[in-house]
Amino acid sequence: MIRTQICLTDKQRAELAIISRNSGKEQREIIRRAIDPLIAPAGQDQMIFTAGFQLLRA
Repeated sequence: MIRTQICLTDKQRAELAIISRNSGKEQREIIRRAIDPLIAPAGQDQMIFTAGFQLLRA
């Protein structure tokens, strides 16, 4: 794995901490799992996501 940094708002950070605590999962795992659906599997149409994660077909 490659380590990277992201910037979160105070609200995002607080909500992520709550989700982590309630689920017993590390924050980095929660973030990775949240990103996975945004990545189109090989062979599928290219996907474009708006800031609100609204799915649009290219």
